[in-house]
Amino acid sequence: MVLFGYKFCNHNATGLQCSCEQIFNNECSCDRMNFYSFLHASFTVFQILTQEDWNMVLFNGMAQTNHWAALYFVALMTFGNYVLFNLLVAILVEGFQESKEEEKRQQEEDAKKKAQEEEDERKKELELLLARSTSPAFLNGTQGADCTCVPKPPVSHTEDNEASQELKQALAEEERRNEQKQNTCFRRFLRKTCLYKEAEYSLFCFGPKNPFRIRRIVRCLQLTQKKCFDYSILAFIGINCITLAMERPSIPPHSFERKFLTFSGYAFTLIFSVEMAMKVIANGCVLGRGAYFKDGWNVLDGTLVIISLVNVLFELFATG
Repeated sequence: MVLFGYKFCNHNATGLQCSCEQIFNNECSCDRMNFYSFLHASFTVFQILTQEDWNMVLFNGMAQTNHWAALYFVALMTFGNYVLFNLLVAILVEGFQESKEEEKRQQEEDAKKKAQEEEDERKKELELLLARSTSPAFLNGTQGADCTCVPKPPVSHTEDNEASQELKQALAEEERRNEQKQNTCFRRFLRKTCLYKEAEYSLFCFGPKNPFRIRRIVRCLQLTQKKCFDYSILAFIGINCITLAMERPSIPPHSFERKFLTFSGYAFTLIFSVEMAMKVIANGCVLGRGAYFKDGWNVLDGTLVIISLVNVLFELFATG
């Protein structure tokens, strides 16, 4: 209101900007979106934030004042829309997060209750089987001084064997369930293959005690711990971005610029491929602790390097 209070109103007869007195005397007509009152200013700002014909308000403000008015509208649209959008996203995310946490909590409670019920049921089965497989050999007398030997009731071998088999089956079932809790089917299958035995081998060729790999590990650790290594990689990435931004269809095919961009692309691909190869040899590719593709940033870098190598191969095949 302070900046554009009556700027969006023109006199009906002359077409010039109105003064406050002329506006109060109803001698002027204002645009639909104006800053004459607090209510109209609020609606105008809301329209700008929603990006609904905000450029028309911008043009009217510049026409009625000067070109510097564009700074206000651009800043309002940029930062105001950013704040409003993030506020709405935060409200939605908070609502989804609360519902997911409540659902997760309910699932955990149901799982614990179900596991406790299964555990109690297994304990009852084991106690029942143990009671059936054993019987008392002596009974106490009425006074406790004299003991009368009570012969064991005859038990057939068939009943004894059935009780023993049921006990063994229950114990085996308990052991199997405990094993399922610790290991998944994929891990059990993986342990039976050579992949699990050679998980610590980089590319299944370089073992943990391989001298070539040990030298690479030492060199990579010494190199990556230096700040100059990180700065050099960032510098290469920045220069590569600049060369990619220089690409355009209008470059002549046999010009110096085209040759420079082509060879610079090959050079950057080679540099990043060497970096990836050193890390893979030192830390492993997929399996093993600290493998290259177990880190999210390395997955992104490796994917870009592989795409660059494929692009170089296609270019060589096309030109060769």
